[in-house]
Amino acid sequence: MVNKWLRNISVRRRIVGGLLVLLLLMALSSLLLLSNQRFLVSRIQQVTEVESRVDRLLLLATTRVESSRINLARYIQNLSPSPYEAKDDVGQAIEFLQEAKKLTAVPEQQAEIDLILLALADYQTLIDEVAQTIQESGGGTSARSVFQVYRLGNDIGQRIEQMVLDR
Repeated sequence: MVNKWLRNISVRRRIVGGLLVLLLLMALSSLLLLSNQRFLVSRIQQVTEVESRVDRLLLLATTRVESSRINLARYIQNLSPSPYEAKDDVGQAIEFLQEAKKLTAVPEQQAEIDLILLALADYQTLIDEVAQTIQESGGGTSARSVFQVYRLGNDIGQRIEQMVLDR
């Protein structure tokens, strides 16, 4: 049937028809390529936005840890009436890290965030110990406990910054 139909059509019309079918296939494939490219670009933008949000949260956590160290130093030097500002900063850093952990899909990064969260819990405990020592001694504190708090706070900040650099 198709053979009979093709025999009845002139060679010129067969060539033009073949070219039209070829053009139609090329147009459809180009539309498919464009839609695929748009999908990929939008997906890359979504992933990039999530990654930049995680980096931002990690850097905000670093800022809060440093702010906590400064507020604790103010408390130790009797420039602040209580260590609650330092503890509040640590609480905010924990919130930032927990939110970053939810957004992170890489298990190694989640494990690193868990370790940092544990270190922040230790840091809060050390802040409480320093505050208790200051209250018990009437303003004095041991250099060892102060050194431990400062060192742990610095280590936590460096860990978070290194995590951002490694991403």
